[in-house]
Amino acid sequence: MNSGIQDSFNLAWKLAYAQQGHSLDSTSLLQSYTEERLPVIAEMLRHTSYLMDESIKAKENPSGWKRDPATMQLEVHYRWSPVVLDEQDAEYMDLGEGDCLLRAGDRAPDAPGLVDLKNSKPSAAVRLFDLFGCSHHTVLVLTAASEQSQRVLHTLKSYPASIARAVIIAQPEEDVSSKVRVSNAQHILVVRNVILI
Repeated sequence: MNSGIQDSFNLAWKLAYAQQGHSLDSTSLLQSYTEERLPVIAEMLRHTSYLMDESIKAKENPSGWKRDPATMQLEVHYRWSPVVLDEQDAEYMDLGEGDCLLRAGDRAPDAPGLVDLKNSKPSAAVRLFDLFGCSHHTVLVLTAASEQSQRVLHTLKSYPASIARAVIIAQPEEDVSSKVRVSNAQHILVVRNVILI
């Protein structure tokens, strides 16, 4: 069921964008569906076949009935997708858990305990999952200070907020200037004892 829901979600937003004319190249956007989902489905079929084999042997080995994290599909990513652009060098954001590296195309982790400087109640904690939505893209800008982040925010001005929204995530020691505070970012979050989930 998870796979079917992910399939329909992946295809639905691409069809909607192409139909509304938001994609510059709707053909390649629609073709990315197969390139993204086929490897995921192939791996899920391989994994479910393995689980079936283990379940049949469960009389000798009861661990065959246990389900591992792969069955929840929370590690699905599209790093290889032609519509994913990863401009990072060899250095990736290290989450500090071995080889858990965040890259473009990954499922975003949750981060509870963020403070939104654009919120009328800045003391109220928010989490990333509260800001994500199924009807728009959320661009996470991981610094408020750099010239590059300003270019990203400027570029996003050409897209309606219904399509793409910017969220700046700043470290507590960063000076979030008034220039950034009045930018087109929907949220400016400051990290406060955040644990990525």
